[in-house]
Amino acid sequence: MEHDEKIIGYIAKDEKISQRQLARLSDLSLGQLNLILHRLVEKGFVTIEKLNPRSMRYILTPKGIARNTRRTYGYIKNAFKLVLLLKSEVEQIFGHYTAMGYTIYLDGEKDEIYQILRQITGERKLPQAVWISGTPEPRDMASKPLVLVWQAEKEEIYKKLGVEYINLLNRIDSL
Repeated sequence: MEHDEKIIGYIAKDEKISQRQLARLSDLSLGQLNLILHRLVEKGFVTIEKLNPRSMRYILTPKGIARNTRRTYGYIKNAFKLVLLLKSEVEQIFGHYTAMGYTIYLDGEKDEIYQILRQITGERKLPQAVWISGTPEPRDMASKPLVLVWQAEKEEIYKKLGVEYINLLNRIDSL
């Protein structure tokens, strides 16, 4: 059924997608894909329109569109839940560690997590949040530093430097 979801998603993105492209993207053989496509047709999620003897077009039915929409909604709902969990964890970490005299540093690539953390620290007006840019030097850090990271590469850097750190994504995964 996992393949069904992927195939429906690929067709939703591109109705002109070929069977070979679908097979490659789904990591299936053409024979396996053909079986799944016919099953999706039988279930009423997809229709197949023959354009010429050598090419076909796959079209999602209203039932297929609804299934894809539910899947997308579930993904968005889960992503939002994780953002709220990240926000809650960051607030708890700041409260706990700053009460113990730590200065909290944030270090990571400028990706989506970075943007979320920038927003959280800005909304909460956390003056004790120090953003690191470039290569960190422990001697330039406060006497009790705690670095929040969200990438394994950054985690390795602080492990080697002997600086206390928390990988936010690992922490959220463990909840």
